[in-house]
Amino acid sequence: MAPDTLTAEGVVEEFATRFAAHPTLPGVMQQPGILANAGVIELNSIGVPDAHQGKKHATAVLKILTDLCDENGLTITLIARPLPDLVPGCTPSLTAEELVSWYSRHDFEIVQPNDDTFDMIRRPVGRK
Repeated sequence: MAPDTLTAEGVVEEFATRFAAHPTLPGVMQQPGILANAGVIELNSIGVPDAHQGKKHATAVLKILTDLCDENGLTITLIARPLPDLVPGCTPSLTAEELVSWYSRHDFEIVQPNDDTFDMIRRPVGRK
């Protein structure tokens, strides 16, 4: 790891800073659930309240995270699945298959399909 890159823990901290500084995201949604685990970033949840769905807020959040991970050479893992009642007021609007399609557009790949969920991974895309 180059001296100017962040660890996974540093990316989680920097993500929180960038999320809080974003001009609209903190006013419309809770900070997504991300954590550092053995040098990898785990994305556990993105919940957009019903009144704000369909306005690209989740895409903006994912871009902040993927840019940070690309800049620092870190991999992101997740399990694509709708999570009802995870965040109050955030009704899942996509099926697991639709989530896979959405994440795939952001360079995630399926690692393991399960009965109703999909384990996915995104390796860093080029160094910015």
